[in-house]
Formats: sequence, structure tokens, C-alpha cells
Amino acid sequence: MYDELTINDIKRMEEEIEHRKLVVRKQALEDVKVARAQGDYIQFLDSDDWLTPDSTRLMVQLMEEKKADMVIADFYRVVNEHVSVKGDIDEELLL
Repeated sequence: MYDELTINDIKRMEEEIEHRKLVVRKQALEDVKVARAQGDYIQFLDSDDWLTPDSTRLMVQLMEEKKADMVIADFYRVVNEHVSVKGDIDEELLL
């Protein structure tokens, strides 16, 4: 089987291995952040995330009202003037 691999096949395999290493390193970093966190709540954001000024307050309020362990919010994809909903959370599945 390996005798039939092309150089491109090997490069793709190497890229996939590097990608998996990156994912594992990112998860390990997140684990360290969570372990070191102090306070009552942890909020995860990526560098390209944008929140409205009241979103954190509203999520904490909802979490406390529902006695939930976590809150997941819908989000939008914004490209220039174009906005599209990426995830509509089904309210019937909520607490």
C-alpha cells in the first residue's frame, strides 16, 4: 500500500497530522485556562467573536433563572454588510 503513495499523498498525510497536533495543543491550552479560572462563570470567545454589550449579562441571568450549568447562544455570520443566521437553537429543547 505505501509503495503506491505519491508525494502529494504523503504531504496531505503530514498536513493532517500537523492539524491534529494543533487541535490537541489548542484543547490542552483550553484545559489549562479552565483549570486556572477563578470566579463563578467562564465565557469562551474566539478572536473573531463579537458580543453585544448586554449579552453576557443576559446569558448569566438566563443561566441563574433556569439553574442551568451552561448557556449556548445562537450566532450570526457577518461579512461586510451581509448577515446570515448560522444556528437557530430550537427553544423546545431548552429547559
